Amino acid sequence: MVEYGVYKTAMKKLVCDRCGNTITEKIDVELALEGKKAWAAASKARGAEPRGIIPCENYVRCHGEMILVRDYSITRTFMWITKVVNRRGNSERGGKTD
Repeated sequence: MVEYGVYKTAMKKLVCDRCGNTITEKIDVELALEGKKAWAAASKARGAEPRGIIPCENYVRCHGEMILVRDYSITRTFMWITKVVNRRGNSERGGKTD
């Protein structure tokens, strides 16, 4: 049986707080996290408090910043499928079902 605690790690993604632009590629998210301090320093230098990790690709139009979000939808779907498969396996063997 699959332990659900193993799958609690969620996919990280960046979402713009204004226009909703999304970055989901793992390497892009990692690069953005590395540039977090530089963006914070640049924001403070111009007198603004940073809201996100990096500026949005559409910053000139939307003035948004990318915030880190954890996407649990993939994890929930996998857990549901695992639960259904385990139920079928138990009922075919005559075992107890949830």
